[in-house]
Amino acid sequence: MSYIRQKTLQKPQLTIILNETLWQAIFKLPEIQRKRFILYYELEFTYEQIAEIEECSKTAVKYSIDKAKATIIKKIKNF
Repeated sequence: MSYIRQKTLQKPQLTIILNETLWQAIFKLPEIQRKRFILYYELEFTYEQIAEIEECSKTAVKYSIDKAKATIIKKIKNF
């Protein structure tokens, strides 16, 4: 029974550590990638909306977000 309790107690701690690791990876991104990534994933803007705000193409926005996502996944995999 105590083993189950330990696992339950550790899960929130793991979530906190994972969130911190994720945000550290996000803040290490180049400024444009970081901004676009946050607009897309946190604020739920579309590629089109971000492109309009930044006065660039939708393709450029998608490329930045994809590159940011790949970088973050790579850093979190090492976690």
